[in-house]
Amino acid sequence: MIRDFIDIHDVNKKLKENEIKVMLDAESSYRGQLFRMAQKVVKMKGKQKVVLLAGPSCAGKTTTAHLLKQIFENKRKKAIIISMDDFFVDRDKTPLLPNGMKDYDGLGAINFDLMEECFSNLFKNGRAGFPRYDFLIGKNIANEYDLKHDKDTIIIFEGLHVLNPELIKRLGDATCFKVYVSTLKGFKQSEIAKIGTRQLRLIRRMIRDVKRRNQTPEDTMKTWKNVCDAEDTYISPYKNDVDFFINTTHEFELAVYKREFFEIVMKNRNIVQELNFLPIFDESDSLDKALLPDTSLMWEFIDKPEVKEK
Repeated sequence: MIRDFIDIHDVNKKLKENEIKVMLDAESSYRGQLFRMAQKVVKMKGKQKVVLLAGPSCAGKTTTAHLLKQIFENKRKKAIIISMDDFFVDRDKTPLLPNGMKDYDGLGAINFDLMEECFSNLFKNGRAGFPRYDFLIGKNIANEYDLKHDKDTIIIFEGLHVLNPELIKRLGDATCFKVYVSTLKGFKQSEIAKIGTRQLRLIRRMIRDVKRRNQTPEDTMKTWKNVCDAEDTYISPYKNDVDFFINTTHEFELAVYKREFFEIVMKNRNIVQELNFLPIFDESDSLDKALLPDTSLMWEFIDKPEVKEK
């Protein structure tokens, strides 16, 4: 697994020389990992091929899953995506943590019996109804969509817990290809001043939560410890026993986030003291998000610019 830091001074220099090249090189590097992984999956033997795509919060699992589906289809392979989130129990049935907060990241938040039933029906009958979790109302809606499956179909199952043995055993005799997706590189201003991989994901989450979930940075910070504790408990023990690692850190991403992130932070000055990486962030140059391709993983966390009507 990659564990090092990108020097933001080197990135700034490259951006000044040719920002388009920096962006395209990073996008190409990320996609190259997906192509190499897809090649390995295609060569797998087994009646039911399941790609288990796990990673912590804001690792980039959703975009990775959809790009993999496109790659498989370009190779003339059928592929479907199933999200573990759709097996969440209703919000009012979510277990509580010792501090009284709802434990959205624990195993108790997942309806394993429903998951096993859906996969069993899919493998046995070649077709099954699957639920959809409505995050706005906090309800699990049964049989919201149908999926078809045969021996040539690759299932991409993405979610926080998909590497957990408790979940894997519910998949029966499926042949599983285990993938760990996350930010595997951080950023540094010096050997002391650094933004770690977990802090990078916090930056992603704070922007996403404001833009997509109507949550303030304070809301994100309040739950972040619970999120990290769940990561340490439910993901970290299994992340080294995988078939492939995918690094979702993009060399230019601080430059893309900078403008929006500082707009968020300056509106919430009471959390500034908690964010010890702000001076490093401030050192980064900016990159206009309008330059990003439509399929960039960055859009999982930031909003696309509005297209002005002519």
